[in-house]
This record gives sequence, C-alpha cells and structure tokens, in this order.
Amino acid sequence: MFGVSLPEILLVCIVILIVLGPERLPEATRQVAKVLGQFRRQADLMRRELYNTMYVPTDDIRKDVGEIRDNLRAVKREMDDMLPNIPEELMTCEDKARLEEKRRREALHEESSDASSDISSSKEGSNREKELDEEEHHG
Repeated sequence: MFGVSLPEILLVCIVILIVLGPERLPEATRQVAKVLGQFRRQADLMRRELYNTMYVPTDDIRKDVGEIRDNLRAVKREMDDMLPNIPEELMTCEDKARLEEKRRREALHEESSDASSDISSSKEGSNREKELDEEEHHG
C-alpha cells in the first residue's frame, strides 16, 4: 500500500498517539474519517461528471451518425434504382461503371439461382431413380 510497510505504519500510529494523547485521539480519528469521506464523495462526483460529459454525448453522436449513414444508404439505393433510366449519353464514367457492376451482380445472381434450381431438380430425379430401383429390386 503506497510503498509503506507495516513497521512504518505502526511507527506513525505511535507518534500520533504520543502527539495527540489518548484523550484527543478519538476526535482526531473522526475528523480524519470525515475528511476522507468528503474526499471520496468529491472524487465520485467528479468521476460521474466526467462520465456524463464524455460518454453520454458520444452515445447521442453515435446514434446521429447511424441515422445519417442509414439515410445515405437509402439515397444510394434510390440512385442505383434510378440509374438504369438515365440515358447513357448523360452518364458519367462512374455511373456507367456502377450500372455495369449492378448488371453483372444481377446476372451472377440469376446464374446462381438457375444453378441451384438445376441441382435441386437433379437431386429429386436421382432420388426418384433410387426409389424405382429399390422397388424393382424388392418387388
């Protein structure tokens, strides 16, 4: 505790007892406890004030930033949806690239949907073939 050993603490206690005497020691102990209590309360008050000053506003800011981000994403989606309706002569290079990327993603999505439906239909067909084989085998 603060680099003070037990013998040093005992020495300080003995010196205080000698200086104050047994009559004034209880009153001095109460005064020290009262000062330490006030110090703790002030430190706690400062800690709470610091927390309220630093962290509570950041939560509000974080919420505002989240709302702004959501609004920007919505605007971007609207712009992307409007992009195919703009004549290509009026598009910037970035718009053209974005439109091409959107078309490519849609084509990939359609291909993956077709492939998954082909796989599921081939699985159904092979399952039906197995059932027929088993019926012929057992029947």
